[in-house]
Amino acid sequence: MFAEVAFPISGFQTFTYKISKQLRPKIKIGSRVKAPFGHRAAQGIVINIKNSTSFHGKVKDISGLVDDISIMTPELWKLINWISDYYLTPIGQVAKTVFPGTLSTRYTPPKNWYVLPESIVDDQSIELIKNRAPKQYELYQIIWAADKPIKVASLKNHASNPLQVCRALEKYHLVTLFEKSSLPDVTG
Repeated sequence: MFAEVAFPISGFQTFTYKISKQLRPKIKIGSRVKAPFGHRAAQGIVINIKNSTSFHGKVKDISGLVDDISIMTPELWKLINWISDYYLTPIGQVAKTVFPGTLSTRYTPPKNWYVLPESIVDDQSIELIKNRAPKQYELYQIIWAADKPIKVASLKNHASNPLQVCRALEKYHLVTLFEKSSLPDVTG
């Protein structure tokens, strides 16, 4: 099976790709796919599926799906086609405009560091940092008093580089550091 794929380029040309056996049940018209395009991989949209091709050159395979679950509804596909026809705009550019930027494969939500006090700690480690690194001890006391995950950035008032201090505390097995994705605040 073959798929005609439109890319967000200024031309109306579509490109033919072979659909592998593993992807056949998943790829439908309107699916967003990754495919080799020149010397790079690009994101395109499947605009047609056919059993044979009239193209006589080497046909490349589709690399994979962008979305595990199709985000293209029949109504949205109909709208994309209408916009493309009405405004005489390549369908790949219309599809790129219709999908929000957050659905881009290049988008990764920002991550924040969090620190959590360990439930079982070695008293010798606490005494060691208390005597050798008073700033670390001061920060540890704040973290321990909270008894819940604290955003490392919120400790900026207590240390110039709180992440570095928390990493040092983690080496003593006094705290656990972890990253957590945070959704952007859209409430304004």
